[in-house]
Amino acid sequence: LLKTLEEPPDGTVIILVTSSEEMLLPTIRSRSQRVGFTPLPLEAMREWAKGAAVRDGAPIAPEERDWLLSFAAGAPGVFVSARDGGLFAWNTALAPMLSKLVQGKYDISLAPTMAKLIDEYAEAWVKAHKNASKEAANHDAAEWLFRLLGEFFRGVLRSAAMGGQKTPE
Repeated sequence: LLKTLEEPPDGTVIILVTSSEEMLLPTIRSRSQRVGFTPLPLEAMREWAKGAAVRDGAPIAPEERDWLLSFAAGAPGVFVSARDGGLFAWNTALAPMLSKLVQGKYDISLAPTMAKLIDEYAEAWVKAHKNASKEAANHDAAEWLFRLLGEFFRGVLRSAAMGGQKTPE
């Protein structure tokens, strides 16, 4: 690979894609040109989401679409993964419990609900993917859950910064 990067054949374009640039060997990084991709603007995401609903053949309810657009933050791949993973349903189940938590009231079903969502996601993933690892699927589901929690609490902080009392639902 290093030799090919140093002297690529004429007309060759090599595209390395990574979400962990720091994990690449320094010799690879020094021979590469970094191109960062920024999130799509909201209007572009809205247009893309219209096409995504048509390609999948299943309409997206406006409330779910708006939540997915916000959650995806300009990343179509996140939108698709969140939709396929049922994260809108996760949010619908968890938001009332999290809102109580923000008010200083703990719903005892919060932790079991989160554990159940992760387990159901992992089981569905393993069933849908031959030779899939349940441990890896659990890890993936936990990452989605933490991302969902982060987005929820960012909304709480934005609301508080704007002087609002309402917590996101």
